[in-house]
Amino acid sequence: RQLGVDADVTWHAGDFETCVDQVPQGSAVISNPPYGKRVGDPRKLLALYRRFEHVLARRVDLRPVVIACGFAPFLGAMTLPWH
Repeated sequence: RQLGVDADVTWHAGDFETCVDQVPQGSAVISNPPYGKRVGDPRKLLALYRRFEHVLARRVDLRPVVIACGFAPFLGAMTLPWH
């Protein structure tokens, strides 16, 4: 709200798989998924990121996608091309 973008932004909180059908076609996606202390087990974390990536592979219209992620193995574990 402080940035004055409310007219151009729709906020969704929760599991991306449950929210993705509400995201309009052609939208940019910015996500701050849990990592580190919020999830704990690295295997659960990688499974979460892979589910997120699977949804993005299905919804190719959602681009660009920006992820705020402090989990170093993220890039090596994903199959889509991330930069």
